[in-house]
Amino acid sequence: RCQIFELKELTIEDIKEELHVLLDKNATKIENISNVQIYNLTEDEIILLKKEITGSKNSTFSTLLDNLQNSDWVNSGLEYVEKQTEPAHCPFCQQKIDKQHLLDELKSCFDKSYEQDKLKLQHIYDNYKRQIDSISIDVSFEQHNLLKDLSLKYESAFEKLKSSLNRNLDIIKEKISTPSKPITLNPVITELTSLNEVIKLANDKINDFNAKIDQKDLTIKELKKLFWENIRLQYDVIITNYQAEKSLFDKEQKDFDSEISIIKIGID
Repeated sequence: RCQIFELKELTIEDIKEELHVLLDKNATKIENISNVQIYNLTEDEIILLKKEITGSKNSTFSTLLDNLQNSDWVNSGLEYVEKQTEPAHCPFCQQKIDKQHLLDELKSCFDKSYEQDKLKLQHIYDNYKRQIDSISIDVSFEQHNLLKDLSLKYESAFEKLKSSLNRNLDIIKEKISTPSKPITLNPVITELTSLNEVIKLANDKINDFNAKIDQKDLTIKELKKLFWENIRLQYDVIITNYQAEKSLFDKEQKDFDSEISIIKIGID
């Protein structure tokens, strides 16, 4: 006997739909949907995000940086000075300055390791964004009627994961703008698990359907048999009542015929 699926759980409408699909000459197997994978940051990247990335302690302005406790502000001032044309003005007090001299002093605040850390932050950001962009919604849920009942659940789980990943991307962007501020990304394991659970449900349906395609003739035979069994069960009460009423009618008819025969004998 075919054990591909739970026949008894199918309604008559379910059976009609199954037969409609299987009897379609173009019916083909459906490919499984791939799980979504998120690659975690390396230990070094996590440490870098938590690190207070500040200016050099060996520069002329190192005491100023310590007092201000805001190397990010000073670094922003450096970018402001670089963009100015002569005559230049101090980004902090707006007085006229010797641009090149101030640039040399400001740049000395930020040594090679500082710049390397900033490049690494940008690298983390680029990789994280690339990963988000590579995750796209699977159209299978809209293309196949088989998966339509999971479509809304899938889209909701997908959007929640994307939103969480984009929030983390904003956090990394903030770290690039403010390197001295330690950050930690929010875990996305809950959203990822929820999405992949929906994908598993979809793949279970797909595998079940593909098994039916592999044993198409046997499946159709089973479905037809089940159809008539369900028809029989659905109308069992009607048939039983009919049979009971017919038996009663037959008995009454027999009794009536007997009475007629007695009357006829009496007349004769």
